[in-house]
Amino acid sequence: MTPTRALAERLITRADDASLSLICSTLERFGAGALRFALDAGTRIVPLTRGERYNAASPAIARLGIDVDAWPAPPAGLFVVEERTVYVRSRSPMTVAHVLYAVSL
Repeated sequence: MTPTRALAERLITRADDASLSLICSTLERFGAGALRFALDAGTRIVPLTRGERYNAASPAIARLGIDVDAWPAPPAGLFVVEERTVYVRSRSPMTVAHVLYAVSL
């Protein structure tokens, strides 16, 4: 395992092997510096399971009563600032890269 892969894996929680592999392959492209930045900021990535709703995964979204899944076009990924957590429904490189990039802004 490369050092960059190890950093990528530390960002991800609750992932099955397939999700871990897909998400890590995208994260590794950011490089070790970016992944360390995300880790140092306390960021984590939580892939949603099939059928899981954002408000079931995120305590902040549930507390606020926001039904993200009822939006006309629910997001493929969502960064909840209060939790420093990226929730991803899609494991596509575009989704993972987009929400992780948003964390760095």
